[in-house]
Amino acid sequence: VATVVSLPVVESVAPPSGPIAGGTTVTLKGRALGTHGQAACAVGTIGPLMGLETSATSMQCVTPAHESGVVEVFVDSERRRAGRLEPVSFLYGMEGETSAMVPSAGRGALSAAVYGWGFTARSASVFGGSRAVSTAGGASYMEVLVPASMPTGFVTVSAEHGARRADADVVVVYEVLTEAVIRSASPSTVMEQRSALVRLHGTGLREGSC
Repeated sequence: VATVVSLPVVESVAPPSGPIAGGTTVTLKGRALGTHGQAACAVGTIGPLMGLETSATSMQCVTPAHESGVVEVFVDSERRRAGRLEPVSFLYGMEGETSAMVPSAGRGALSAAVYGWGFTARSASVFGGSRAVSTAGGASYMEVLVPASMPTGFVTVSAEHGARRADADVVVVYEVLTEAVIRSASPSTVMEQRSALVRLHGTGLREGSC
């Protein structure tokens, strides 16, 4: 009887960035990651690295030191497989920088996560010229409230450490959206306990915002 072996596939890595000194604990998500004794990952050309907290769908690894730039992250045996999905990348950069933001668009006064490295208790995220309120965080991320009073459009997100603004190699941009206003719905009534497709009309509406 033939045995079907699922090859490991990495679909995401978080956080997506860290310092060139290494030491960032990253979580890989995917399929068949910790099966068949292949509980090791590789970062760029460095590996295998022993996987921590390993399961079939999740694995943690600690990044090694590496020069600045973008490298691919994968399960160690995956590098020998042709025809993979799009590679999952990790960004090495200098300390004190902002490298990514989730979500990358929204309105003011919403919660968001700002990723980077070298953050301390004095660090703050700055949206354009407005400082965001930090609600939680660590060395590689900050949970913030997006400033409420910002004009619609794109603003640059950066890290500030006390009186020093970090010089980032990566430009992180946040899109400030127009406040959603619903003016009408059609049909305006539906039968109780029945599913129905309702079309909303207004301004500032975006796909997936319901």
